[in-house]
Amino acid sequence: MAKNLEQAHGAIANYFQFVEKGISASPLGATARKRFAGCLAHSDRVQKQLQALTEQSEYLGDAASKKASEVVNIPIK
Repeated sequence: MAKNLEQAHGAIANYFQFVEKGISASPLGATARKRFAGCLAHSDRVQKQLQALTEQSEYLGDAASKKASEVVNIPIK
């Protein structure tokens, strides 16, 4: 899943670079670039949060699997 997130982030970065080139040619270039930079920074923060959530969900899944296997392996007296 982390690999998919990295691929998505790369695709988004490529798209934003394409858009940024178009913005540069615009008469509103300076204002648009500032807003665009803010969007890009926000995208990076969201990416980091998604990575953290992915790691947490993997940890919780592993912990739940371990507990479930412990319950199943309790000997009956």
